[in-house]
Amino acid sequence: MKITQKERMDLDASWTEFLVTIERKKVRRRAAMVVTAFSTLVCVLLAFFVGGALWKKQAPALVSETGRNILLPDGTTVTLTPGSRLYYPEVFKEDVREVRLEGEGYFEVKSSPERPFIVQLEGGSVKATGTRFQVSAYQDSDEVLVALDEGRVEFSLDGHPSVVMNPSQEVRYARTAGRRETYLVYKDCRLEDVMKAISVIYGVDYSFGSPSLKDIRLSFRIPQYDDVSKLMTLIGITCRINASVLPDGNVMITE
Repeated sequence: MKITQKERMDLDASWTEFLVTIERKKVRRRAAMVVTAFSTLVCVLLAFFVGGALWKKQAPALVSETGRNILLPDGTTVTLTPGSRLYYPEVFKEDVREVRLEGEGYFEVKSSPERPFIVQLEGGSVKATGTRFQVSAYQDSDEVLVALDEGRVEFSLDGHPSVVMNPSQEVRYARTAGRRETYLVYKDCRLEDVMKAISVIYGVDYSFGSPSLKDIRLSFRIPQYDDVSKLMTLIGITCRINASVLPDGNVMITE
């Protein structure tokens, strides 16, 4: 069958259009592949940089040196005993300063009420805002100790009620026995300073019969009795004074 010139031209045009359509599809497919590859590359790079930044911010740095002063990023200083380790981030979070202690250390926390300072222990923690305290929490020891020199801390151990500590208090937890013991510890302190601390702990007022009694110095470490009268009896014996609890519950100190 003979094809006319017009039919031939129509076939050529249809074939050309078909080839153009195929080429366009190839171009779109290659473009889509390029976009997909570029998007994947961008995601990988973002994950790399973001992940690296988070790791740098959050990954703890192991301080392997022992028995030395450590200056933390916020200005807090920590003195570790030999064999102890402290973990801390290179940059603290905006809302909290958190470290982890294995062993024993003395903390002088830079004051920042809006950013609490938390010492994580094996199965517990010590929370402060600005204060001086000692923590002993060896992994191979059944006992955990916190001794507070200045400020206030909240000490909690898994399975036990938390306790808010005041200056000159020492708390010891026996892990396996589930027993907590609290002591009052004073080292060469003025009697007036001792009474200030006792008034906060027991919620009592006090007065001195003579101003000279305020400057009596004493050192002791005794259990924190529930009854303040027992404590005052021991102080009276130690200082050779009369430290009595009045009927209203307040304390009078006389010669």
